[in-house]
Amino acid sequence: DSRLAGFLPYPREKFVYDEVAMQRLADTVDWANANNIALVASFPAFLDFDVYRNDDIYMEFFESLSGFWTEASVPLLGTPYLFMYGNEDMYDTHYHNNVQGMTKRTARIISGLEELFANGRLDDPRRLH
Repeated sequence: DSRLAGFLPYPREKFVYDEVAMQRLADTVDWANANNIALVASFPAFLDFDVYRNDDIYMEFFESLSGFWTEASVPLLGTPYLFMYGNEDMYDTHYHNNVQGMTKRTARIISGLEELFANGRLDDPRRLH
């Protein structure tokens, strides 16, 4: 797709564990817990590049995010790779799905939520907002 031509993977230096951002996420988790709101984390949709699966910088970043959610006791839907999409599923940026990609992402999120309910990781759908 010509709209995606020339896109490269996000620069390695942008894949760092940002303490300020992570503190904001931790504050959100604390607020949700205090207000009886269940959180579920997901990796964002983004354009797939092989380097995300083969470069230690990217892989360590993904592992650190997964670890954060585990430590915060927030269920995480899938892996980052589950939410990576090919050009045919993207619209005009690294992270905007087109209709086909949105359909796939929605199905993956539904499947992940069903699994969390089936495994008892989420107990009350009314807590999801």
